[in-house]
This record gives sequence, structure tokens and C-alpha cells, in this order.
Amino acid sequence: MPWRMILVIVIILLVGIFAGFNLNQTNISIGFYVFENVPVFLALIISFILGAGMMIPFTLKMKISKKQEEKILKKKAKEEDKAMKTEKNDNIPDVEPVKKNKKKKEKK
Repeated sequence: MPWRMILVIVIILLVGIFAGFNLNQTNISIGFYVFENVPVFLALIISFILGAGMMIPFTLKMKISKKQEEKILKKKAKEEDKAMKTEKNDNIPDVEPVKKNKKKKEKK
């Protein structure tokens, strides 16, 4: 998990808690329960943290899929490189080595 994102969330949480103690209070209804006298800023910060928490699985999924894609691409690149090397070797004609006649110079 990106540490900068965690740091930003913690800082915003601390600022939100401080501000929450200094703002007006309100009632928040979630359908079946009513939270009474909740500071508005605190409600905003809690909503932000819940949203960030819901975003984390999607972020991790994207990173995992990128790593898998990189592995696949590297594997394909290695296979193509191997195929190119094999192709180059196949195109080289078979030539027999030339035998040199070595004549020793006679000393007179």
C-alpha cells in the first residue's frame, strides 16, 4: 500500500478530529438509526475514510493486474528473442571449412 496515501489519510484524520471538536453539531440518520449531535466536520472525515477504505481493494487489484501483465510481456519478449536467435542460426548456410595446404619453406 502506498505509504504517502496512508500518511495523507492520517493527517486529514487528525485535522478532522481537531476541527470536529470545534464545529456545530448535527443529527445524522442512516435509515434505521439516528446519530445525534455529531460534529459536521467529523461526519465528513468519517465519510472520507470510509470512501478511501472502499477504494483500497480496487487499487490493489490494479497493481496486481499490472504485475501479471508485465510478467506475460516479459515472457513473450523472451520467447520472441529466442525465436529470432533460432531464425538467425537457420539462415546461416552450412559451409565446410577450407583446408589450407601448409608448405614448409625449404632452407637452401
